Amino acid sequence: KTISFARRLKLEEASFSLTTPLTGTYLSRMLSGDARYGVSGSDVNYYSKYSISGGISQRRIKLFQFKALLFFYIHPFRLSYIARHFISPKGMAKLFNKIRRFF
Repeated sequence: KTISFARRLKLEEASFSLTTPLTGTYLSRMLSGDARYGVSGSDVNYYSKYSISGGISQRRIKLFQFKALLFFYIHPFRLSYIARHFISPKGMAKLFNKIRRFF
């Protein structure tokens, strides 16, 4: 539902980060005592590494993240935005940075 909703938005740009309960936040306190979620906050990187397992594999979560990015950016509304990345040096750097963060 989130991917479908994001795709319909009239935005040129989106980020699909992974939920990360940062130390000291409400989410961190809420999940800290619940073993079902397997929270590990030692290596925080909400672009490419998840810290809440909840029984879902890292591979599956990354697949959902990739699907969200792909479906969002291939929408016809964003074609001109994508094209601008390929014709400007700043755009290419920004595109490379986005791809690098994903992996």
